[in-house]
Amino acid sequence: KHLSDISETFTKGNLHDLVELLIAPTRCGFFLTRNRIREIGVEMGLRTGIQTRKRMLENLFREAGSENKIYELLKILDSDAQFWLEKYSSFSKNCRISKASWENWTKNLRELRNYLSKSQKWSEEQ
Repeated sequence: KHLSDISETFTKGNLHDLVELLIAPTRCGFFLTRNRIREIGVEMGLRTGIQTRKRMLENLFREAGSENKIYELLKILDSDAQFWLEKYSSFSKNCRISKASWENWTKNLRELRNYLSKSQKWSEEQ
């Protein structure tokens, strides 16, 4: 069975692979801006530094790991994914002609949320 990009990243990947997935909107389903990464860091009391999105997100995951806050970080990312899922649904309803455009983004976001949820459960057990 062929694993999807998201599935493969979560089951076989490492931190680098996960960050690469999360900074690629067409792969994960939403765009994570530098500003949003910084906001998450501030919200969690973690440092991100001011660098590329990739470096900032790597720093955020490392800091969260060292502070035992991985569950919280995954939960925030899942919440962001849910926010965008609702936006795409709204876009599709308000502009029927664009519905097909959002299908792949929605599919990727649903799969991402599934894996973020599984990862939250796993991180609670650690």
